[in-house]
Amino acid sequence: MGYLLQNLSLLEPETGHLQPGMKIRIEGDKVVALGKRVATGAAEVVDCGGRTVMPGLIDSHVHVMLSSVSIPSLEKVPLTLGTARAAANMRGMLDRGFTTVRDTGGADWGLKLAVEEGSIPGPRLFIAGQAIGPTGGHSDPRRRTDVFGARCHCCNAMAFSMNVSDGEREVRKAAREQMRQGADQVKIMMSGGVASRRPPSAAMSAPTPTHPKRSHGRPTPGCAPSSTET
Repeated sequence: MGYLLQNLSLLEPETGHLQPGMKIRIEGDKVVALGKRVATGAAEVVDCGGRTVMPGLIDSHVHVMLSSVSIPSLEKVPLTLGTARAAANMRGMLDRGFTTVRDTGGADWGLKLAVEEGSIPGPRLFIAGQAIGPTGGHSDPRRRTDVFGARCHCCNAMAFSMNVSDGEREVRKAAREQMRQGADQVKIMMSGGVASRRPPSAAMSAPTPTHPKRSHGRPTPGCAPSSTET
């Protein structure tokens, strides 16, 4: 059956300006006709009320599981609440026009599948799984009193979203594990970041997890401060 969208202005990136009086016919998940004269056929007509229709936006750096930049507050969030907040975050992204996002640490294959199967509304997700970094780095969410490792991720969603690995072997193994879990890219937190409790150290840089020829085609985004950051 499909839909016919009418009474709209189309923002076409190739032309760079609004085109009023356009119609769009959609069948399934594809646009099959576009123009000022489009046959209705058996399509259901949707009056867009003069609104603007545009291609979906893309955000290449999001963390849907991180509902705050305050690490101490996130430490008190259990995985269940963190997932519920992630669902709300993704719905908000979709409502703001973002139809594709690249999550750079935190979202796993479960969230991605939930969106794909329609269990929760959200943009198309490209995931990294756990962000990987060294002890004391940006991916280390432990308090100074957590001497014997991070707390269970069922009580601390930060432990679920981050991975602490030191040395080339540990980093490579952690990267392979994220790939096994279906990561579209591998996120490396080489030093500090905006939410780090302690200043970054140049001595805490992490090695590259995979040789370019053995990376299985996955990109490796990194998180590192500039030399002028304080």
